[in-house]
Amino acid sequence: MFLPIIVRGRTFCALAIQESRHTLREVIPATCAQCPIPGITAAPPCGRMNLRVEISVFGGRQNVEMHYASCEVTIERL
Repeated sequence: MFLPIIVRGRTFCALAIQESRHTLREVIPATCAQCPIPGITAAPPCGRMNLRVEISVFGGRQNVEMHYASCEVTIERL
């Protein structure tokens, strides 16, 4: 299970990809609630999954836009 990282009262997503100025790692708890990753890891199809999410902010709202899941053993996207 992947938990958010809390540092000095700020919450960060351990799986977030920050590649543009519209994506971020610092999140609010409501963003974690809408994340699909806990559902994916509840019944994992692979023992060595590589997981990442893109969290974007537009108009002051944070959204989990995209999630990526791939198997490190077979090198295929799930």
